[in-house]
Amino acid sequence: MKIKTNENHFTKNNQHCIYAYTYNSKGSVINCNWHKEQELIYVEKGILKLTVEDTVSIIHEGEIGCVNTGRMHYGTSLKNNSSEIKAISILIDLNFAITKENDNEYIKGLALGLLNFPPVVKKTTKNFEQIKNDILQINEITKNKNYQYELKLRSLLFDLFYYFTQIPDFFSNQKDWDNAHSKEKRDRIFAAFDFINKNFDEQISIEDISNHVKMKSNSFYKMFSSITGVSPVKYLINTRLSKAKELLDNTDASVTEICFQTGFSNISYFIKQFKMHYGNTPNNYRLSTK
Repeated sequence: MKIKTNENHFTKNNQHCIYAYTYNSKGSVINCNWHKEQELIYVEKGILKLTVEDTVSIIHEGEIGCVNTGRMHYGTSLKNNSSEIKAISILIDLNFAITKENDNEYIKGLALGLLNFPPVVKKTTKNFEQIKNDILQINEITKNKNYQYELKLRSLLFDLFYYFTQIPDFFSNQKDWDNAHSKEKRDRIFAAFDFINKNFDEQISIEDISNHVKMKSNSFYKMFSSITGVSPVKYLINTRLSKAKELLDNTDASVTEICFQTGFSNISYFIKQFKMHYGNTPNNYRLSTK
């Protein structure tokens, strides 16, 4: 799972409006992160506890969780660390979908954060089956990437919104969503995310991060843990593991090289942490994806 903070998942080489990936993990399923895209998470297996800012939602198997633009969020298994969660996540770049020809008030409102999806789309919601099927199709098409698949993705995006807009009072109006934590705290958390993402490959400490955000170490540790649901140390480790997974996926570098490139100083510790997080050793993970 790629963790992105304060940036779009879309690049110049990925110019379409939807990106999909699959969560399949135990315990901590979604690391604390935020992004500019809307996110719809369809839970195929298990029960997901989804925390978005100050709102905690329980997403049961077969339901859809929603993350609106710019919201800090993370997800864990509701029951315990041994419970497996399998989910499909669809990230939607609504700004990319807006054109002069398409000035839909709902799409524009969602893109600007003036309108919001509700926290959970339940099975009893009108058009739920159509919405779910669109998400499953988007995931399948994104994986296969057949010729001109971007055209189908765009059509499915508008199909999704067609069904959403048929639901009376579905989009909630919440312009003021910064009521959980002060802007100062939010800015410091984002600054910490940015510092960790830029320096994860160095031997940085909690003191280094707290100094960067101009806080005392103890106060920073408590604030970070209370807002994100994980300690700064755990977030740093998770970031390093995510980067290591990317290198395993996209390079031929050895496990030892990747260990040190991602900020780990002990190969045995790296392998242990990777196995705990992804359920497989780095070598076996690489072999399983070929």
